[in-house]
Amino acid sequence: MTKELLSLGNICEGKLEQAFQELYPKIVSTIPDGGTGGISINIKFARVKNTTTMINTEFTLKPQFPARKRGFIAEILTDGKLKTDVTPPTENLFAINAVNAANKNKKEGGN
Repeated sequence: MTKELLSLGNICEGKLEQAFQELYPKIVSTIPDGGTGGISINIKFARVKNTTTMINTEFTLKPQFPARKRGFIAEILTDGKLKTDVTPPTENLFAINAVNAANKNKKEGGN
């Protein structure tokens, strides 16, 4: 094994670069038009006890995915509670199709 001066490319045997390459496409693919995302990189150094020549290094990558925001309007009732519009749940299309198929089968003389 050879020795090199420490760099971002070789810290922790190149694992920082590897982790960055794996993480950034996931963040970039979720950024909407005009949105932002990012990665915070933290590198920590700790001197090894009882030595003057050794340092432990570690890194942390913290992804910052775009925030998701939604808004709504609610009516304030006299008791201070809020009332909002609710979208009714969609019917289970699988169940509807199964019932339709059974009805069709009965009309055609099937079981």
